[in-house]
Amino acid sequence: MAAPVQYMEGKSLIQTLASVEGTKPLVIDVRGPDEVAAGHIGGAINIPSDSFDDDDEVDAIIAKHLDAAQEVVVHCALSQVRGPRCANRLASRLAAADKPAKVVVLRGGYNGFLEEFGINQPELFANLDYAELGNGSK
Repeated sequence: MAAPVQYMEGKSLIQTLASVEGTKPLVIDVRGPDEVAAGHIGGAINIPSDSFDDDDEVDAIIAKHLDAAQEVVVHCALSQVRGPRCANRLASRLAAADKPAKVVVLRGGYNGFLEEFGINQPELFANLDYAELGNGSK
């Protein structure tokens, strides 16, 4: 069984995404499509949390989206339930397949990331509702 996943701070994610060295992490947003449509981290792929319920589905996600030794950052709205559960399932299936990818959970989830960086770094987001930030405009 794989070790429990670790957490990554939002600032570390920004630094990793901005790095010109190495492979960019794969950011997986496990929120539902309606949640994602209201805004998401730019470049993240949406794979709803129920897709992680079955080993075959998780293996298909690995085959389709993960490169060798790529870091994976998983998050949901708050990264308290869905994100950690999906990250643990993904890490477990990667370990079973003897794949070396590192899986982490974004601390605070999308909501925490948006709260911390949404107003000052809106370029990090897609479909961002500026009115929701209390800013009202770009």
